[in-house]
Amino acid sequence: MHRFIAFLMLMLLFSCSQNPVDKSDSPKAKGKIAIVCKSASSVTAKIAATDRAEIWIWKTLDTMPRIEKLQREDGTNYFIGEFEVDTGTYTRVSINGYGADNSATWMGTTNNVVVEANKTTNVPIWLKKRGGVEVIFGIGFTQLPSGGFVMGDRYNTIFGENERPYHNVILTEFMMSIYEITQEQYFKVTGVNPSLFNSNGGNMPVEQVSWWDAIKFCNALSDKLGLSRCYNEITGDCDFTKDGIRLPTEAEWEYACQGTEFYYFKYGTDDGTLDQSKANYISPYLDGNIYHPVNVGSYPPNPYGLYDMSGNVFEWCNDWYSPYTSDKQYNPKGPRNGYDRIIRGGSWSHEGSFFCRASKRDYSWPFTIGFFSPYRGGYGNLGFRIVINSPSPNIPDEYKGPYFHAKRI
Repeated sequence: MHRFIAFLMLMLLFSCSQNPVDKSDSPKAKGKIAIVCKSASSVTAKIAATDRAEIWIWKTLDTMPRIEKLQREDGTNYFIGEFEVDTGTYTRVSINGYGADNSATWMGTTNNVVVEANKTTNVPIWLKKRGGVEVIFGIGFTQLPSGGFVMGDRYNTIFGENERPYHNVILTEFMMSIYEITQEQYFKVTGVNPSLFNSNGGNMPVEQVSWWDAIKFCNALSDKLGLSRCYNEITGDCDFTKDGIRLPTEAEWEYACQGTEFYYFKYGTDDGTLDQSKANYISPYLDGNIYHPVNVGSYPPNPYGLYDMSGNVFEWCNDWYSPYTSDKQYNPKGPRNGYDRIIRGGSWSHEGSFFCRASKRDYSWPFTIGFFSPYRGGYGNLGFRIVINSPSPNIPDEYKGPYFHAKRI
């Protein structure tokens, strides 16, 4: 009898283990986040009565964010909103502000918002004026907003096969240097200046740098600023969870080059068109070719306040090269390995209408330091610009200061 009862108990336990209770339809625990957006001052981020605001709530940066509208609190300089969300940690909560004409006005962000069940988490966000420049270690940065764009060639450009299929990409905000890294800045961080064109002053873009040189500069600058290194200098892997300096991803670079969330700019100039008053490039049909790099900032910036996104020197990006797919992507970082690294932007040494396009993809072995020019020979045409991995880095005040605006020579 005892053996029979024990046998029944074993059968019951086995049956339960094979048929667990299905909890997939059980409701998820909920909490709330309460957003209060305030301008740091009326000068830095004035909220007008006609402004509108969006809140981007990112659970993780590689998934679709939740986008909600915020309402202006009557008679105040605040935007407010309360939203019910699933419990857990939200990697980033960011705000984009727009005027009545869709012009970008201000933005703000906060990281690692924890939401508990049946509780309201207050999230105050201080706003920055869009287009402002923050100077860190003598390098000017501007913050680009969260947004979506169409990445790739939409014109069926001849020889542009590797820029297709075009596809939708959504990015969170990031800080990018407004200029290509200069020879003076590179020397200040590394103690060397490898540039071929090094006789015209420190405001020329650094060139003759490999991808490995560029990431070592990023790590060295992170060290000087007390930030966490992003790069493993043995493997080249980038840790996007760190708060340090890195190269832009290919998607970030193209988004920044287009210069706007609402329109597609074919070139990285002030109005999306290209001529030799807007960028430094070669035209076989015009007489204004300069045949060397010029001081950064010599031409008008694009709408994001970034200079020389088309022309002057090619720029390294973080990604390995791989063909595009049509899949929608969120903060893409490229493949985990490959043979060539992405290069963007065109240069003084190459024809502009093709190489200076926002969607143009070039790539090379990461030890490359430049490209042969059929118009002059030599090299001196490969540099880089940088981004700060965290939109709100903890930078000591001693490393913040004024920035320069150079003139072309």
